[in-house]
Amino acid sequence: MRLRAAALVWIALTALIGIAGQWLGYPLEHLWRWFLGLLIVALLIEYFTAQSTRLVASLIPSGTAYLGRESQWQLEVFNQSQRHLRVRYAPMSPPRFSGALPESTVVLQPFQRHKLDFFQIPQQLGEHPWPSQPVELGGIFHFASWIQHLPLHAKAEPKTNTKASRDMPADRHRPTTINVLASTLVEPDQLQPAARRAALDRQGPRTVSNLATGGQEFRSLRTYMPGDSPASIDWKSTARSGQLRVRETQAEQQLLIYFALDCGRGSGLQIGDMTSVSHAANLIARMAEFANQAGDSFGILTFADQPLARLRPGRGTVHLRALRTLLTHVETVDAESNPLSAVMALSKMLPQRALVLLFTSLDDVEAAGQLAQATLLLRPKHLPMLVSVEDLWVRETARGQRADAHDIYTAIAAREHRRSAVRTRAQVERLGAIVIEAAPEKIEPLVFDRLRRLRANHSV
Repeated sequence: MRLRAAALVWIALTALIGIAGQWLGYPLEHLWRWFLGLLIVALLIEYFTAQSTRLVASLIPSGTAYLGRESQWQLEVFNQSQRHLRVRYAPMSPPRFSGALPESTVVLQPFQRHKLDFFQIPQQLGEHPWPSQPVELGGIFHFASWIQHLPLHAKAEPKTNTKASRDMPADRHRPTTINVLASTLVEPDQLQPAARRAALDRQGPRTVSNLATGGQEFRSLRTYMPGDSPASIDWKSTARSGQLRVRETQAEQQLLIYFALDCGRGSGLQIGDMTSVSHAANLIARMAEFANQAGDSFGILTFADQPLARLRPGRGTVHLRALRTLLTHVETVDAESNPLSAVMALSKMLPQRALVLLFTSLDDVEAAGQLAQATLLLRPKHLPMLVSVEDLWVRETARGQRADAHDIYTAIAAREHRRSAVRTRAQVERLGAIVIEAAPEKIEPLVFDRLRRLRANHSV
């Protein structure tokens, strides 16, 4: 309950009458009791009226919610009562969503709806139920405002793909409320248009058949030179031009990319707005989409102290959807990471040479030796690449660049943290692994650039 101006004026008037009664005596001596009683009765009537008011809150999504990307929703409040209501409300989002939430005050007519648009940024994968929405109702005597917590129901657009639905009146096409509580499934982010266009570039991406034959791909025609193989002569072009023409080809390189995602205790470390495993999941989803556009095969294994979930190598839209579904339900496990057991498990699933991208932390002292053993196990058949999202706060604290790093123990811990990461990186690089460590906003361009260079150099 929140008292409004009318109630405060009434209370002040009651107090004045009480003071006057003490000075003047009868008949004003007990009049303040009547005023106070009337206020209490009015507040009780407002309370029971507000409790019996029928309001329905519904959530209307505008599309798929992607991790780390701003998404739009609509909060609808529907007045199912027979009287006018003064409603003040603001959306309340799930705990792992961020962004400014607007507020609206509106007078609803009987059976009238009101919608409020708002934007939020999901910061965690998986299913997120929406909490009950607090709504403030104005009392019928304008003495107080009363709070109701409305369960938030899901709302969906009706299907209009049939002739019968197309012939329905316009008002019948309005979103229909589903009698279930609203929840949002947050998926990994998608590849940006610029990167998708790069995947279709002729410098490596190519159209492949369903069979991994690894044959020859046509590149250009040129004039015949002494020493060229007679089998390379293009006789049709030679007949048209009147001189010998040779077909230049390049070996079609089909990459096999396998992702290994660390979901151990350290993956829950907050780096910027999201956890380490959330940053890695977004990067894997984008790389898998890039690989699928390029015709590569890809798979994934998640692990903590032991392998958790796996998807065997494949390609195509259905396979990409399966990988995204697996990533959507990734979460941190309360156990120490064991990358060696993960590499032992995935090496049994790789029938040919592959680029193995291991997403983990480099500063874990316990796992440093296992990372070295895992690198030795993968080399020389496979090419391992370790990808680690760096926390800039730790780097700046270790260098003494942060004004709030006044605690000497915090600075010492940050320096030791960085020393451990540098040692691990140098050790696995000596053993033949590629290591990419960068801040969240810089790591994706570095990984994609290295992938293009590996393909151009036929390193995998």
